[in-house]
Amino acid sequence: MRDWGETVAWLKDKLNGSGLTLRLIVAEAAVAPIEFDAPMSPADCDAIHDGYMALLDPLKQLAVGENGLSRFYADLSYPWRWAAENPPRPRSIPADHWLAKEKRALERTAREYITGRPYDASSPEPAQSHWQHIHYHHSEIMGSIFKSCYRLHHP
Repeated sequence: MRDWGETVAWLKDKLNGSGLTLRLIVAEAAVAPIEFDAPMSPADCDAIHDGYMALLDPLKQLAVGENGLSRFYADLSYPWRWAAENPPRPRSIPADHWLAKEKRALERTAREYITGRPYDASSPEPAQSHWQHIHYHHSEIMGSIFKSCYRLHHP
């Protein structure tokens, strides 16, 4: 992770930040092989969140100053969705709606953390990237590819 921080620091003066929109995308576990679908401990989920923070922290410097980032978006998985014991949720909210709400809250917090500005709902996110489209709409294909690779290397 030290390389990541050093790379972002090096990059800071080489970007036209005011004209740049940066999007951080974290792959969802939907594409992971079934072998990896075991429930995680809360500590494991916290470790994923800590990993997000390790990725995000160096990016904060790109939003500072006159040449700071124009916009930042994050597409993050809500890590506690895979916990054997999920955090409590109101029973009146269906699980999938609750998870989507928690995911959005995590992404908004990341956006505010990087830009230092409050979330602005009037600023729509950019259209889905080609990678996101394939990832979210063809995850069964990606899952098959990961499974095949896993079986090749773990007979």
